[in-house]
Amino acid sequence: MKNVTRDKFDHEIVFDFCDHYNGRRASGTITGYRWSARNFVDWLEDEGIELTNVTWKEIDDFIASITDIYPDSTVKTRYNHLRTFIKWLNTYHGYYDDLAVLPIDNDKFAITEHITRGSTAKKEATGNSEGVVFLRPSEYKTMLQHVPAPKFRNELILKMLWGLGLRNKELTHLKIAPETPHLDKYGSIDFKQQEISVPAVKTDNPRDLWFQDSIGIPLRRWIESERQAVFHADDSEYLFPTRSSTRISKKRVTKIVSQAAENAGIQSVMFTDAKGVERKRISPHAFRHGFAVQHVRNGTNIKVLKDLLGHEDISTTQIYLQFDKATRKEAMHRNAPEV
Repeated sequence: MKNVTRDKFDHEIVFDFCDHYNGRRASGTITGYRWSARNFVDWLEDEGIELTNVTWKEIDDFIASITDIYPDSTVKTRYNHLRTFIKWLNTYHGYYDDLAVLPIDNDKFAITEHITRGSTAKKEATGNSEGVVFLRPSEYKTMLQHVPAPKFRNELILKMLWGLGLRNKELTHLKIAPETPHLDKYGSIDFKQQEISVPAVKTDNPRDLWFQDSIGIPLRRWIESERQAVFHADDSEYLFPTRSSTRISKKRVTKIVSQAAENAGIQSVMFTDAKGVERKRISPHAFRHGFAVQHVRNGTNIKVLKDLLGHEDISTTQIYLQFDKATRKEAMHRNAPEV
């Protein structure tokens, strides 16, 4: 990250942390610091935990939450960057003086077990080298038939996860305000162009995605009709309010996905983590991985896919190249030298 500027950060404390090391660490390292610190702070907010009250348990739980999303090498890197953030908070802000937030004792901090157990189980469950847990088209179609109530909303959620490759948090933060009906536009959603501006929850800038009628038709019906019956609809600027909140939660989306998979009889447990929590194979992130795998298999350029997924580093996108066997085979037949 060449320029650490305040407008690139959602949290002042994360900006101060990265700014402290700017010029002292490589650009890629600063980018990693920002990712780990920002996502940890966001995770704490979702869990209702104050940054000043963090213990080893919160760090452990956060690491556990990303083991079924990222390769083990990435998890290790995120953890090391998070350690730097915690130590900086202690040194420069006086946090955790009376708390052992980074114990060496593995009986208390199970980072190694999280990574080893999760990585091995994912590779065994998926049969691919990176342990990418992805949804297959046939599984998606089956799940659509088995969504829990309210069916219309939940079918739309599954369609948007599958057809747009959204992160769970991106889906929950989509807005329909301000409304400009004369332009056929509702906040981040432009029906005239069939385009959605995805909020920047993990990157510097929002990104544009385009949807088909199979998403556009039910999406319009949801905004103009079905959504209005939801209790908090009038008070909410978000696409998906609920009976109890102005914005659907990530946990609720995860539950919808998992329940649809359970109802369809295709859910399975990959492993039980060090905390005794079962890690299910089909999650919202499996939809995102499935979106990426289908794009690679259908010939989408890896640089284009990087932009569609909103990745900051193309190396993150390159894990999907292992699924492009047909293209590699064709290239060998077409371009190999004569023997």
